[in-house]
Amino acid sequence: MNVRQWLGRLQRMRGFAADIDVQYVPTEVEMTRALPCIVGLRNTGSEPWRAGGAFPVALSYHWRQGDAAIEGRRFPLPGDIAPTQEAVIDCAVFAPAQEGDYTLEFDLVREHVGWFRHFGSSPASVTRRVHDYDYLVSYAHADLATDYWTIVGPTSREQYEHLGRHKRQQLIELGLTPHSRILDIGCGTGQLAETLVDYLRDDGRYVGTDLAPQAIAFCVEKFRRANFSFRVNPMTGVDAGGQQFDIIYLSSVFTHMYPPEIKAMLIDLKQAMAPGGLIMADVFVSPHANPVMGSRSKVEINESYLMSLIADTGLRHQQQGCIVQPAGGKRLGLVFRNPAAPAKQPATRG
Repeated sequence: MNVRQWLGRLQRMRGFAADIDVQYVPTEVEMTRALPCIVGLRNTGSEPWRAGGAFPVALSYHWRQGDAAIEGRRFPLPGDIAPTQEAVIDCAVFAPAQEGDYTLEFDLVREHVGWFRHFGSSPASVTRRVHDYDYLVSYAHADLATDYWTIVGPTSREQYEHLGRHKRQQLIELGLTPHSRILDIGCGTGQLAETLVDYLRDDGRYVGTDLAPQAIAFCVEKFRRANFSFRVNPMTGVDAGGQQFDIIYLSSVFTHMYPPEIKAMLIDLKQAMAPGGLIMADVFVSPHANPVMGSRSKVEINESYLMSLIADTGLRHQQQGCIVQPAGGKRLGLVFRNPAAPAKQPATRG
């Protein structure tokens, strides 16, 4: 116990009381995400709330589920608040890392002294269902006829097309030819397919899969070449219909999957690799993950843990690019090959 904590035990909470009004909390709560909240405060006690000094008053919160409680961060007051005065605080509350029904409770705390609720003041609370990111809900609200790019990330059609050409060039550098057989998992609205329509020859083949039926219907309507096909696939596996592919491409797929699901997917895909074929994917790794953090909107994995799972699949891999993230993590590009098969040489067919 430091000196300030020891002195805090000598302080009194008599005269500290509040009326707390939760003015806004989003109804949709995705786990681990920051929620913009608005909380109104009124000093109903006889003592002023000091925003600074040794024992400042701040707004904070707990997520409660049964007897368990998760304490949140502190939000400073905009200034000293005298009795009868009011204030409104805009704050960002981080949702729990597990799904379930929770009570979000806001209260004031006098640092190193105590929570207002322990001395007769009432906190304010709302109940919320915390859920994981739902990819299918996003597609259900999308109007693909007018905007088919935002749903897969780009902010404009031009950016969508530019990124599609960049993906094709990446694959060409890895051995893609006009005669290749390509499995594009998580094809979305066809960003890669669009760049391959005039690139693949008739003896090449493109198969796109996605979780969202809306995405598949959009692609079926847009891309009508005989050697292009599309199908809905589940989260952790792909029914390749007994076909084998020279290139299996997963762009922004493992970034939304949990480690055991990634391992299961790689084991499935190993069966769909043609001799000398490869798998290309990207994934978020973070030194803060133990072994995983985030929700399906962005899953970050401990790098050592991820590599141990990859080793279990029997695939060998090499890093293919790295983008450093602001919080210290990385977005890794990975290329997987089957060590039991010889590397395929780039095709030279006419």
